[in-house]
Amino acid sequence: MSLSSYIKTLWKNLQSPAINETHLNKIEEGIYDVTEQTIQNEGAINTLNQPKESYQLIGQNPHMAMEVETGGTSAQMQVVDLETSRMVASMEWLKSSQAFILALFDKDTGQSKATFELRQDGNGYLNGDKIVTGVIPTYDFVSKGIPDGQPIVITSTTYTDMAILFTPVREIGIYEITLSWTFDYDSTNKSAFFQWSIDGGTNWEEFHIEPKDKTDKRPVSYTFPYTHPTNSTMDIILQGKCEASANTLTVDFANIIFDRKR
Repeated sequence: MSLSSYIKTLWKNLQSPAINETHLNKIEEGIYDVTEQTIQNEGAINTLNQPKESYQLIGQNPHMAMEVETGGTSAQMQVVDLETSRMVASMEWLKSSQAFILALFDKDTGQSKATFELRQDGNGYLNGDKIVTGVIPTYDFVSKGIPDGQPIVITSTTYTDMAILFTPVREIGIYEITLSWTFDYDSTNKSAFFQWSIDGGTNWEEFHIEPKDKTDKRPVSYTFPYTHPTNSTMDIILQGKCEASANTLTVDFANIIFDRKR
């Protein structure tokens, strides 16, 4: 039922129009129509106010639009858990920067769990970190010592190779280099020396460890980020030596990992 405009009757004392069936029924019909339409509107409002488990857009080309009028700065839609009254997800579009933000939250604590942003620079960001597209992951490693059949035994005071990793050509990017090994050294007053190079032996980083017990089996692990500046190979070398020629350095495992991150 839809209402049309009601044309009022102008009543005057002792003048036309007469108070008759036609005019009185017109008033009754108007009251009836307004009452019925009000009842229908109230039912529709109550239906809209009922909690919905889901909303469906039905049709061959369904769509939902949020329009930002002149002077507006953003459009936002939120998903709320009615049981906890907490927001579990939100989508926001910022008009000035053309940025789009999708955020997910823990319904019990309200804490942010993940955020995706499409910023003005055209790049995507996950939890604040830029998402680099087109990255092909690579993982190069070498493991020496017992994996080759026997430990590496070093008695020299000159640096001796423990492990060498020579990679194929790797693309420009951000990588992690991990060096790890386990060893024992048969001295408590002398040190075992170690060094590594990530440029084929041009430059070296060195340190030494003095065990407190000859039977100690010492694990060592060092991971650090590396920016690979050109499309080129990598030549990573890990070496060890004894402080005195009377000592023996035994390396059970020696590992080098070159892992692309971005």
